[in-house]
Amino acid sequence: MTDATVFTPAVPRAEALRAALLAALLAVVPGGGCVSRTLFISSDPAGAEVRLNGEPVGPAGPDIHGDVVVGRTPVAVAFRHYGMYSVELRAPGRETLLAELDLAPPLYARFPLCLFSELLWPGTIRDERRFTFVLRPSRAPGRAALLARAAEALDAFAADVRSGRQ
Repeated sequence: MTDATVFTPAVPRAEALRAALLAALLAVVPGGGCVSRTLFISSDPAGAEVRLNGEPVGPAGPDIHGDVVVGRTPVAVAFRHYGMYSVELRAPGRETLLAELDLAPPLYARFPLCLFSELLWPGTIRDERRFTFVLRPSRAPGRAALLARAAEALDAFAADVRSGRQ
C-alpha cells in the first residue's frame, strides 16, 4: 500500500497577505467613516425667509407673500459640498440681504485625508458652520416723496397717451 498524501495548494505569501488586507478593509468600511455637514443660518430679527443658491430651504411655512413654502430663520441645512453659496434673507419691513458664503473645506476634507475621514474613521465627524445676519429696517420713502414720484409717473404716462406712445 502506498501512503496517501494530502494535497495543499501553494498560495504565494503576497497573495495571501493581499487577501487578508482586502478582507479587513471590507470589514471596516461598512461601519466606518461619516462626515456630517450642517449650515446654521440665523437672523436679527428672527423669522426671515431664507433662500440658499436661489432655492427655499428649511422647515416649511408660508412666505411673506403667502404663496411659496420656504425656510425661516433660525434654520439648519445639511450640505454635501464645500464651496461658494449665495444666501438671500427677506423679512417684512426689512431690506433684502444678499450674501456670499465661502464654505472652505477643513484639512480632513482635503485629498488624501478625505479618504480616511469619509471612509475609515470609526465615528462621525461634525462640521457645523454658523452665520448670523442683521437685517436693516427698510428705508421707505416719506409720504411727500412718494406722492411726488407718483405725480411724475402720472404726468409721464399722460404725456405718452397724448403723443400716442402708450
